[in-house]
Amino acid sequence: MARLFYRIVQHNPPTADDFISNEAIGKPPRDREVTDPELHRGISAYGRKDDAIATQRRFPVLGGFLAELALPDDDPEITLRSTSRHGSHYTIWGVPEAFVRRGQSVLPCEPDGG
Repeated sequence: MARLFYRIVQHNPPTADDFISNEAIGKPPRDREVTDPELHRGISAYGRKDDAIATQRRFPVLGGFLAELALPDDDPEITLRSTSRHGSHYTIWGVPEAFVRRGQSVLPCEPDGG
């Protein structure tokens, strides 16, 4: 059975560039990525759409769309781990093209209040 996850992306439709880790693009580790380097190698996604929208509103530079991804529990190309102290944040690992293939839909993010 597949679960839905939401990734904030720049493009509609999403491209492989929307699913590249901070490590792969050369950003230095920050926060928990310093003590847990595996987090730096993964990408962020949310198990609840509302949590993804809240993050996008706080950090609109991340992108103006949500990519809805269907990820089976037994997916051989993708692994995931809950990485939120509260909420529905996950870190997900896999090659960018695998995420593109699992895209279900793209939702535009409304400006705050809309």
